[in-house]
Amino acid sequence: MLAPISLSLLGGFRVEQNGEPIAAFESNKVRALLAYLAVEAGRSHQRSALAGLLWPDHPEELARTNLRHVLRQLRQTLPDQHGAPPLLLTSQQTIQANPVGTFTLDVTQFAELLTASARCGHRALGDCPDCIERYSRAAALYGGPFLANFVLHNSDIFDEWAMTQREQLHRQALEIFFTLASHYEATAEYDLAR
Repeated sequence: MLAPISLSLLGGFRVEQNGEPIAAFESNKVRALLAYLAVEAGRSHQRSALAGLLWPDHPEELARTNLRHVLRQLRQTLPDQHGAPPLLLTSQQTIQANPVGTFTLDVTQFAELLTASARCGHRALGDCPDCIERYSRAAALYGGPFLANFVLHNSDIFDEWAMTQREQLHRQALEIFFTLASHYEATAEYDLAR
């Protein structure tokens, strides 16, 4: 059985499997569909909404045809592995990234680390070595802005979604870096603080 697909959206768009990059995506529309479905994996998406997200200026029928083509390209680039859960759950009306599928997502890992720290009962971050470790792992995951240098022409709706994600994740990263720098400065670990 192959290793899970690793999808990284912090600092750009990267997909790997077994440490090898997967770069055979036909277009940025295929990449955009994968990124959107992976980040929004907690729910299914109407095909018409996805078509409107990626082709807002096109008539609905043409946008849906384009979506079918992009979905086929995505499945050819990242085919389901025999015996493994499918990457995508599809029906006539909806598409969803399988939340128990065979992929990992840096954005999800980043959020899970922050959530675990938020639920921790420590009085101050410096009192909790587990949270320092979580923050350090989250800082390491943040390779840069969400979908940095990713351009999707003629899709303002997707661009707005990506910008919202980018701003939220950037604010969280700044908080993490500030908190860690303050902690390491207080413990006189100046190299780590820098």
